[in-house]
Amino acid sequence: MMKKSVILGGLLALSMFGLMGMGGNKEEAVKPTVGIVQTVQVYEQSKLAKLATERLEKLQSEAMARLEAMQKEMSAAEEAKDDVKKQRIQVEMQQQLYTMQAALEAEQQKVLQTLQGVMQKVIGACRAEKGMTVVLEAGSALSYDQAADITSEIVTRLDQEKVDFGPLPSLEPALAPEEDASADNAADAASAGEKPGASETAPADTPAKDPATSASGAAPAK
Repeated sequence: MMKKSVILGGLLALSMFGLMGMGGNKEEAVKPTVGIVQTVQVYEQSKLAKLATERLEKLQSEAMARLEAMQKEMSAAEEAKDDVKKQRIQVEMQQQLYTMQAALEAEQQKVLQTLQGVMQKVIGACRAEKGMTVVLEAGSALSYDQAADITSEIVTRLDQEKVDFGPLPSLEPALAPEEDASADNAADAASAGEKPGASETAPADTPAKDPATSASGAAPAK
């Protein structure tokens, strides 16, 4: 499962990649001015980044709760020695796990990309206003004056941005467990009800034909 360090690691990797390509135009190259951003500090202090992390953790908690509930059902089926129910729950758990994994990965990617886009926008605006030539991630700079560090300002600006991550993705599989169970029960009931009266399905005025006799009498005698 995802941890905060994994989330921060992904954010840091994306930010370092983006910051290294952020520079000014040729006219500004006459007076090079460098800005430094400590990306890890930004994501640790920014309210927006914390909100994104909490969002992913909420989705993960919901997924864990679902799995725990299904595991309890599995244990109950095992105690009752209900092999049919146990097998059904196993199939449902596989479907649920696949759905959860896909939803979590997609949401993490969406959140990271959204944050990266907002951060690039904020840093770009700050660089332009201050007349900086380039903004570097602190980890890529061998040495710099603390006066070049604009991390605190980036945190402040980032928290002023209005970002809508949208609704959380659904963790429901293609066919919910309750619907699957109902479908199984309905199919069993229908199957049990059709067997005794299978011959009654043919209309009274049109007797059911035997495929063998129909085939033998299909061609007229010459």
